[in-house]
Amino acid sequence: MLRSPGYIWVGIIGLLAAAAVHATVHAGQTLPPCDADSDRDVDLDDHAALLSCMSGPRGLRAGRPACAAADQNLDRHVDLEDIAALQNCYSGDGVLATVDCAVRPIALALECPGGDPPTPDIAAGLDLHKVTLNAPGAICNDGTPAIMYIRRAANPANATNWVIYLQAGGGCSDYESCVERWCGYGPQYDASKMSSLVTHEVVVGHGLFDRGESALADANLVFVYYCSSDHHTGRNSSAVLTSATDPTKSFLVHFRGHTILEAAITLLMSGPVMSDDGMETLPPLSTATLVLFTGSSAGSAGARHNVDWVASRFDPAKTEVRAAFDAGSPLSEDFPDPAVVDAILAGTEAEAEETYGSQRWNSFLDESCRAYLDGTDMAWRCVDTTYVTLNHMTTPFFTRNDLTDSNSVNNFQSFGVTVEDHAAAVLRTHARLPDITKTAVEAPAIDFVPGVYGPNCGRHIAFLDPGYFFAATVDDAVGQPYTFDEALRSWLLGNEVYIVDEHPPASSTCPP
Repeated sequence: MLRSPGYIWVGIIGLLAAAAVHATVHAGQTLPPCDADSDRDVDLDDHAALLSCMSGPRGLRAGRPACAAADQNLDRHVDLEDIAALQNCYSGDGVLATVDCAVRPIALALECPGGDPPTPDIAAGLDLHKVTLNAPGAICNDGTPAIMYIRRAANPANATNWVIYLQAGGGCSDYESCVERWCGYGPQYDASKMSSLVTHEVVVGHGLFDRGESALADANLVFVYYCSSDHHTGRNSSAVLTSATDPTKSFLVHFRGHTILEAAITLLMSGPVMSDDGMETLPPLSTATLVLFTGSSAGSAGARHNVDWVASRFDPAKTEVRAAFDAGSPLSEDFPDPAVVDAILAGTEAEAEETYGSQRWNSFLDESCRAYLDGTDMAWRCVDTTYVTLNHMTTPFFTRNDLTDSNSVNNFQSFGVTVEDHAAAVLRTHARLPDITKTAVEAPAIDFVPGVYGPNCGRHIAFLDPGYFFAATVDDAVGQPYTFDEALRSWLLGNEVYIVDEHPPASSTCPP
């Protein structure tokens, strides 16, 4: 049988079957698992009761109430499975145990028959060196320590320039989607996006990180590895995810994306920071004069939610912070069909509660949006990165959104959106951006004109793709072609950039 990543990593413990354990209800109170005497703690008395009921994996447990309480996975045996549950729940005499104490972490709970073992998410190379983040709570979905990759500036001219990038990679928020992600059942991701165990010490840098091609790559570079599945926003440990079809199946998973970013920024600010292999060292981020905070896809969403918080960590008199977002969604209201708009907004509201809420991700969201909308019936809108971008973002930013982004089109197809509808909506959203100094909720605090780049190639992300970063072009208003790289650098030099194609495409050149 093909073993799962969790099976391989946890060794002998992983030989235990993945079975759920259960809290019980006594006198109207929910008791923790393994609490044989119903006193809400798990201590030596409960351990003794369990030992008196031991039957082994083949013998049937006795019918006494204490033995029913000891049989935590309801398999009619009292064995090592139940001993393991008690060890997880042990709190000591008089110390309350939690009702989910014996739920297993994802690496122990899943075997993934038929799934593929994970492969490193980034290819080995000579460019970027790994740094392990050892701060409390800076952990991946499976509890392994989060990581980032670093490279020092290429020359003295760039010694105080920085690029900080949040990696792309989708996400998960419920039992079914996290099982698919962990086990590699989907076409794109596996447990390498939920753990740091399967990572190289040194990796290759493409596109934005390619020092041979990109002038931006001459800066100090930080690549924040994505292993939290929460768009880099989560602040929740030990979320219990339970199967929608089988309530006996559950596991613990950590959503700590914002905590990981906070740990990375804190470590970098206090620098210097040395890579794990001792081969690369970054100076303190606190000495930066320019910081470009970036991300693609899920990393773009994370950058939008976090950028104003990141900017607040710097003295604006000494450090200029700018942002660049690679991929996003059109504003919901910009779709042409009112019924579609209503359906999308309803879906966003549901997602705000179910995914970004305290029971799943407990997301860090743009703080000024929260201050403006918390306590209103529109508070859910702060999960909408496009709404936030148009109304609450006060850090100068550049955005690249493809008019027919295949990933975004697929996401909206369930609402009946066509490629033409999507392109029309993106064009309307792009047209809003130059006017945010007048139209945004926080217009008085916005003193910049965003850079806007809108190719029509059907491409989702481009920062790390040399063909779409350095070769694909879109013409500006006078017919001058610009690559993504050229448009971004022009904006960073202080030029106004609004380079957007039409639909059907009129000026985009796209790699084959």
